[in-house]
Amino acid sequence: MLIFLVMNLLIALGFGGWNLYLAIRRPMGMSHYLPEQVRSFNKMVILVPAMNEEETIADTVTRLLQVAQAVRDTFDLRIVVIDDASSDGTVAALSALGRHAHLTLLKRQLPKAQTGKGDALNAALDWLGQHHMASDKSIIGVIDSDSTPDTAFFTKVHWAFNHSHYDLVQTGVSINNAHTFLGLMQEFEFNVANKLVQVMRMDWGSALASGNGQFMTLKMARSIRWSDALLDDLEFSLKGLLKGYYGGFLPYNPVPQQATSVYRALLHQRTRWCQGGMQCLFKYGRQIAESPRITGRLKVDIWAFMLLPFIGLFILPTSVSAILTYGWLMVGNFGFQTAIMVVIVVANLGVNLQLLHAARMTAVYRQRGQLIKMLAGNLIYIWLLAPVPYMALYRLVTGQNGWVKTTHVQLSGGES
Repeated sequence: MLIFLVMNLLIALGFGGWNLYLAIRRPMGMSHYLPEQVRSFNKMVILVPAMNEEETIADTVTRLLQVAQAVRDTFDLRIVVIDDASSDGTVAALSALGRHAHLTLLKRQLPKAQTGKGDALNAALDWLGQHHMASDKSIIGVIDSDSTPDTAFFTKVHWAFNHSHYDLVQTGVSINNAHTFLGLMQEFEFNVANKLVQVMRMDWGSALASGNGQFMTLKMARSIRWSDALLDDLEFSLKGLLKGYYGGFLPYNPVPQQATSVYRALLHQRTRWCQGGMQCLFKYGRQIAESPRITGRLKVDIWAFMLLPFIGLFILPTSVSAILTYGWLMVGNFGFQTAIMVVIVVANLGVNLQLLHAARMTAVYRQRGQLIKMLAGNLIYIWLLAPVPYMALYRLVTGQNGWVKTTHVQLSGGES
């Protein structure tokens, strides 16, 4: 039990210290982009992987088509929807939109379909290979089917490539259904903690692709291509870094998307991400450590990120042991132990408040109730995600490497 207590203390201090560092450091952020234009991109192709997205795909594509019209005088924007053998009305919903010059629907068929997001993206890349597109003038973007980006979003991404030498640009993520507890927690996770980490990575050498809102040059996409890890965006970034492709981050240009509002679906999503991180550690850990193209600080961050799923295996037993021991000690010294508990809780809330301030989110959440939930809710949210590393390790050990899709629902019709 003493060993568990010491481990719990080290994990808590390490996690708290890391968050405190993110909160108080001075990030450079947008200073990595150049005031003058150094490149000129004239085409952007948006890839939208879709499997059973009947509820959201029409709204997303409609918005993208509106953007394509709005930016036509600046650059040519095309939308490629990759239907991954959907069994619902996804294709019918797209067909109802009619024919558009800026829209292409690629249909994948079983048994080659539904083998992962990376395979779907590679299928679109192969299709693009049949067209004559300049690798140094074209941008490839990956947008989820539940996203609702506007014209300003794509204009800023286009600007970021023209005003930098980055081959990858990752945007922030905001949650458009943050009215539920799980939604609010994911808003804090994506639009606060993840934002600060990505800015730090850019300061240290390169941001990493992190799912929705990732953009890259056609040259990088053709050179790297996507692989079969369950965390395909991390694997894409790691392969890119090993070849000398670096990424930037747009902290104040988030892509709106849905939160996973059902707890079971959230567990499935995070288990896939966690298992994918484990896969990347075994596959690329040594290459990352030995690569001369990656800075030392960025290597430490990447290794810590890939080790996090394994560290998570110790959080539950050490925390439970600490709570039981603490409860036993309170029997004989209630006042002193209570004071310690208050200090711990206040310290956690203080760190979260510093994170909010550092990410400039306090102006967004003016309602006191939302702010309190966001600050205190993370103490509960961490416990809700405690089963994830065990589920991921079980799937990894038993060879269950299948893709577990995240379910999306129609925002206008409520949430299931």
